[in-house]
Amino acid sequence: MPEQPEHLPQAILSCDVDEISKITASDRKYIIDHPHSPWLFWIGCSDARVPETSMLRAREQQVFTHRHIANLFHGDSVKASLVFFSNLERKAEDREPESHLDCGGVKGAYGVAHGNEVLHPDLRQWLDPLIAFSKEIGPDGGVDRLTRENIRQQVKNVLQALAVQGVEHKIGVHGYLYKGDSGFAHLVSETHPGRPTHSNS
Repeated sequence: MPEQPEHLPQAILSCDVDEISKITASDRKYIIDHPHSPWLFWIGCSDARVPETSMLRAREQQVFTHRHIANLFHGDSVKASLVFFSNLERKAEDREPESHLDCGGVKGAYGVAHGNEVLHPDLRQWLDPLIAFSKEIGPDGGVDRLTRENIRQQVKNVLQALAVQGVEHKIGVHGYLYKGDSGFAHLVSETHPGRPTHSNS
């Protein structure tokens, strides 16, 4: 679907048929025989340019995914339910917050914190933690620095959510920066079971 089709619902169904046909060509019972049993919980941005299954070369049933604007991971009920489901029900052993350069959410938060940008109230409310964080670290380094620091902060948020359930020392958390200009991911922050968090420049 390279361009927006005239009849979008039908185009989506057609793409679905094509994709499933490819998947089941060699295994007719693929979907039935491969239940969702992820080994990784991916926390990414809503931006469709950064698809986790492509980056990981993983099948859909191997990854439990949460996406939102600027890959923010906050809100007690959201954090608790996602961590509980991925950890206790699905046994995913790693958490991977991921962000990318040229993120609209990060740019919007930076614009509010250090400029005159005005956001819709609902979007502003969602980005408030990132706006406050941007004010805290200051304008030096621009949006790129805020993007990296945001990843480190989301790693901390995930660890806090894991700590509430007493499993923070059993699960690895890794924060990645995806560079769209090169297509490569860069490890920004990581923690392994029983070890302190390590940050990269």
